[in-house]
Amino acid sequence: MAARLRGRPAHAPGPTYLAYTPNGKKLITVGLNGALRVFQHGSDDEPAIIDVVTDGHTAVAATNEFIVVGAEDGSVTKYSLLTNSMEEILVRCSLPVRDVSLSKDGEWVAVASDELEVKVVNTRDMTRIMYLRDQSRPVKHVSFDVSGSMIAVSCTDGIVYIYSLSSEQPQLVKRVDGLIKTLETDAEASAKVTWHPDGRAFAAPTPTRDFQCVARSDWQRQKAFSGGHRADISAAAWSPNGALLATAGVDKSLCIWETRSQRLLKSFDDVQNAILAIDWHPADNVCSYTNNNGELFIREDFVPGEHAKHLRIALQPAPMNNEPLSEVSGNARKQGAHGDKPNGVRRSAEDQYLDDLLGPDAMSEDEAGFIEDDDGAGYAEETNHNGKRSAVTGGGRPAKPGEHTVAR
Repeated sequence: MAARLRGRPAHAPGPTYLAYTPNGKKLITVGLNGALRVFQHGSDDEPAIIDVVTDGHTAVAATNEFIVVGAEDGSVTKYSLLTNSMEEILVRCSLPVRDVSLSKDGEWVAVASDELEVKVVNTRDMTRIMYLRDQSRPVKHVSFDVSGSMIAVSCTDGIVYIYSLSSEQPQLVKRVDGLIKTLETDAEASAKVTWHPDGRAFAAPTPTRDFQCVARSDWQRQKAFSGGHRADISAAAWSPNGALLATAGVDKSLCIWETRSQRLLKSFDDVQNAILAIDWHPADNVCSYTNNNGELFIREDFVPGEHAKHLRIALQPAPMNNEPLSEVSGNARKQGAHGDKPNGVRRSAEDQYLDDLLGPDAMSEDEAGFIEDDDGAGYAEETNHNGKRSAVTGGGRPAKPGEHTVAR
């Protein structure tokens, strides 16, 4: 089924940003005007509006209970999603805020601004602040790793600074030079580090328009996603299980990649303005993005049907060097010669790999063996034809094509 494009004006024309709550129930957008919009996933209703005294919002990050929003006036403000109202100003910078990043537990927010230092503020007690001060120029992006113990700082000097928060005082552990491009803080092009969900690596846009992975263990370059963009990359996001990657470019390009092979699965040709922020829904086959014209777009059935199985497999590894392209489970049902199914239909290497991960029930033509987690209690392991557990015991619920629309 083709991806369905649902779009609507969200803010005044200009840079616009978004974030899903971790549970996927809400999608928040911020932009130039003095209002924040809270969309309910799966609802056709108008979004809730949080009226604010600031405008020129430049960044947003979300938990299930609250959001943190940065603005051009230097303020970083916490808003409740329970009451859709302002709670408090967490910190003020003397210059415009460019990015915010929340730790996974929501306890800390890192703030990048046109100042030289990065502030890391406790979201429950604003008097608790850590400072990252090894940069010599303003910072464009900040990114917490999945554990919340490390922060990647993308500086306008073209260096990624890696800080550890494991000790009482933040410690600079690595300068990664030559990875990202030297950019101004207000450039549409991105230099943001995006940590892979398995925590072993991060990736960032390069000056050559690639998306390059770097290992956390030794900070060496690993696999790269190449050839999808003719101009600088402007936004990127891993799927929740790390099996897929979405990237967007200043050239109005939008791409879906397979993480395991770094293969370009699909390139969209209907993007009208440069995408500045992109995020996957945590469970459904939906990807949303905002652009430089104040608009929000929600793509249902984002991953084409022939590749949608990628969203249903368990957490996948980051693409590292010297690792096998695929690790075929010995528990999977045996295929016929040349990868044929028992009914004689020849199968691609990708199909075989995904079926091995999903287990034998996923190999049926109608995929009727997949169990939907209706009660939210998780997915039970099923035995395969050899009486062993299948490779997947969890992961997101199956995509429901055409399930939701949020725009008319």
